[in-house]
Amino acid sequence: MLLEIRKLRKEYRRGDAGFLAVNDVDISVGENDFIFITGRSGSGKSTLLNLIAGLARPSSGKIVFDGRDIGGANEKELAFLRNSQIGYIPQGHGILFNFTVLDNVLLPFYFYSREGDPKKRALSLLEQTGIPHLVGSYPDQLSGGELRRVSIARSLINSPCLLIADEPTGDLDPQTTNDILRMFERISAEGVTIILVTHEVDTVSCGNRHLIMEEGFIREADCFQRYP
Repeated sequence: MLLEIRKLRKEYRRGDAGFLAVNDVDISVGENDFIFITGRSGSGKSTLLNLIAGLARPSSGKIVFDGRDIGGANEKELAFLRNSQIGYIPQGHGILFNFTVLDNVLLPFYFYSREGDPKKRALSLLEQTGIPHLVGSYPDQLSGGELRRVSIARSLINSPCLLIADEPTGDLDPQTTNDILRMFERISAEGVTIILVTHEVDTVSCGNRHLIMEEGFIREADCFQRYP
């Protein structure tokens, strides 16, 4: 298994009261899994992704990624893990508006010392995401769907083994949504494990597993339903 999650909990405090955003979650994620997690807003989906990516600390439980319990990792170790092995596509797009499309895609490569020239891979990713003609454009010249494609290309620049996507189609029109999902299918076919969160059940059109999150709890869907 690439990822093992056991009895994971995340509690938040509101005044004197507390609530569990993630409640005793158990998940095993294999290499090449393509998992959809659906659920209503506030069900704990984004919190779960942030825990997996090391952006938030669990209140209790265990997260084992690639054989390592990351619960004991410090912030520097978690940052390097995200940069080298986990691609993360946040809600929104997180694009820097004073950088060109190419520079935005290249940025994660330069966070740590690496050998080689990443430009060839960046151009290849822009080709794969369907926006090679925008290489020198700035974000304020792009549509919402184009910005989303830039964030996908950026998340893949360091060849992660796990790709996490938080509502990647939430603000897109149906045709662009379909294009993005087909793109994720191709990424999965290349051997990247994907965990994709959405509150739109009708986007569950590819992948091999469907998990449902409700009030912090998670369960496997009774069957995996493919949509046209």
